[in-house]
Amino acid sequence: MKYSILSIILAGGITLGLNSCDSNLTQTNPNKQTVDTYWNNLNETNATLNSVYAAFRDQNIFLIPNEAWRTDEGWPGFGRPVPQQIRAYNWYIHDINDSDQYLKLKWNAIYKGIFRCNQTIEGLNKIEGTVDEEQWTLQMAQAKFFRGLFYHYLAISFNNGSVVLVDHTATSLDDMSHELSTAEEVETAYMTDLKYAYDNLPDSWGSDGSNQGRPSKGTAATILGIHYLYKGDYPTAETYFDDVIHNTAYGYKLVTGNDVTKLFTNAEPFNSESILEINYSAKFNSEYSIWDEHNMSNFLSDSNNVLGFFPPAWMAYEYKTEEMDTKDARNMDADGNMHRLPLRAMQMITLVEDNVTMYYGKLTGAKIKLNGWGFAQYKKYTNHDIVTKEAKGRSGKNVIINRLPDVYLMYAECLIQKGDLAEAREYMNAIRSRWGLKKIAPNVTQPDEDLHDYIKDDKFDTKEGLMNQLMYTDRPLELSAEGYEIRWQDLKRWGVLESRFKELAGQTYYLHDFEASTIKGKLVKKKVSSIDRTPNLDENGNPVNNSVVDYEYDKVYENIGIMQEYFPIPSTEIQNNPKVNI
Repeated sequence: MKYSILSIILAGGITLGLNSCDSNLTQTNPNKQTVDTYWNNLNETNATLNSVYAAFRDQNIFLIPNEAWRTDEGWPGFGRPVPQQIRAYNWYIHDINDSDQYLKLKWNAIYKGIFRCNQTIEGLNKIEGTVDEEQWTLQMAQAKFFRGLFYHYLAISFNNGSVVLVDHTATSLDDMSHELSTAEEVETAYMTDLKYAYDNLPDSWGSDGSNQGRPSKGTAATILGIHYLYKGDYPTAETYFDDVIHNTAYGYKLVTGNDVTKLFTNAEPFNSESILEINYSAKFNSEYSIWDEHNMSNFLSDSNNVLGFFPPAWMAYEYKTEEMDTKDARNMDADGNMHRLPLRAMQMITLVEDNVTMYYGKLTGAKIKLNGWGFAQYKKYTNHDIVTKEAKGRSGKNVIINRLPDVYLMYAECLIQKGDLAEAREYMNAIRSRWGLKKIAPNVTQPDEDLHDYIKDDKFDTKEGLMNQLMYTDRPLELSAEGYEIRWQDLKRWGVLESRFKELAGQTYYLHDFEASTIKGKLVKKKVSSIDRTPNLDENGNPVNNSVVDYEYDKVYENIGIMQEYFPIPSTEIQNNPKVNI
């Protein structure tokens, strides 16, 4: 199927009075509503607004597994050292050209959302002044938020920000094709939309649950802050992040205590740290494949088995070896012994050492199958807390695109950049302590050292040292494979793509056998499934019972010369849009 903005317009729900036959270009399709006959009241514009939310549900916008493979957060298949499941191996090795099928799907999905936003906005403009002003403004603010968000996504992803800018539905055949706008023009347009949304969206939508998933003023503030952060305007970004964190009207707060075990499960959708969340359902549209864009369920619950969506060696090792706060009771079993793994590791990924959490009805370490696949799976997207036959194939588990810990860490980055290291550590430590991890501090006595353990190092009192902690530990481990290109945009804007992949290409890890507890207390040996930095050695000093992992980023680093910071304009847009001149 060919994808271009032209094809999206022609497939839209509101016809423009156009027909594919040249002699009938002025005739109206009698089976569709037209711009002139539709949108007479707020119910009709709200129906079109609902189609915007449906467009936002399309997982091709985010391509979360692909984006993990493109960064330092994913291994692209089942086999090792050569992946056998090669769904998008070219994303992993950065050989992405303008004909890539996923690139076309991404472009198409985003512009579909823009097209529906434009329909909603035009419908609202048509009835302005004839309907309830407050409700009209709320609908307009939502439509403009999403149009601004979609263009923000395009601008940070494609062609150095120079993309096709469409702010209206076409009224003629010629109007269906558009030239590329400059990056500055695109930025001006989407920032105007986002600032309108920030000024007009409510602080919150209430607590009755009827409007869950709708963006609020705090959501718009988050995206505006991200925009300025990516531009390197730290003072302005800090202002928006400060608003998100400290404006109590938004109702955001970190999930803490024992409630952290509910994160990344079905227990509490739209929890207090959710800023922008996509609502999925496994109860509807069962006639669609799990891969169909019209499906209201998400396919990420099955991603480990179908897509080969696994954490890389460095990430699995860092998760399992984060230092736990020995004074936090959550890190201990009933006998007072420390758990094998930190809380964050057990919620984010699966590891054979996990004899605490459950995974589809059994202890995680005993349940997971890793031999030949690797040594960890992404757990945060599975619906592992639901034990049904359909649980792995069709998930109603929501996907959070933006959440408060991300804002905390971006805010901390802004503080680091202006030299306020002590306050930056406070926000980094707020996330670490909520997971029962040791706080970080310079090599000085802390006022609450009797309540918490600390990792003390002078480097945490330097801008470089604290930024390295944030870049290579705190952000990736808290936000692994989340949001819209979070990790890629981070590595790109920090200017560390080449150095990061060079570092990873030079690392070596080892897999060991491990005896995992079953739910009945028996032991089962898991072959080469426990990740470590040191090999097992026999009495002669020779490696035994281990598999060497020293290959993961070799090919990626070999291809560093062809790595592109931005995607190209898809070939289908160039072929079908005569005004695009590349």
